[in-house]
Amino acid sequence: DTRVEIPAVVERVSAELDAMNRISIEQRLRITAHLLKPPAEQSFWVNIIGRGYPPPNRTFRWCTQRMKIDPVSDFIRSRLGHWGEAIILLGARRGESGSRAQTLGVRVKKEHGLRRHDDLPRCWISTPIEELSTYDVWEYLMERPNPWGGDNQGLFQLYKDASGGE
Repeated sequence: DTRVEIPAVVERVSAELDAMNRISIEQRLRITAHLLKPPAEQSFWVNIIGRGYPPPNRTFRWCTQRMKIDPVSDFIRSRLGHWGEAIILLGARRGESGSRAQTLGVRVKKEHGLRRHDDLPRCWISTPIEELSTYDVWEYLMERPNPWGGDNQGLFQLYKDASGGE
């Protein structure tokens, strides 16, 4: 949670995480979903207003590291313990942008389609939708029921409304 999302997205994420955790308990899956946030001192508004950072752009992407990557890395480090390993599932797709395709192309897949994490040596990265188009993703979501009972049609409508109906 970058703390700059619109209320509809905040509510949606909260409801989905609650549903995931409820189903996990009911089905005894031993999986927990967590909402991660940057610490207040690294928040968007503290950096923009308090520190005078310019808004993020292609050449100065300070927000990705501070607001997304660092909170996830800190959480993983706190949970790995001495011998543990983790697999991080990323919803990154080559078709998102030229720079995303380039970034994914540089990283070589190793065992079982996984890549080693650059900064967390005991972590692997999986990008299960890497080769899918936007159309492929939405087709999948609209044709299959959500495993935790979430509303994929509502998700589709949220995205559609946010992008001017497209």
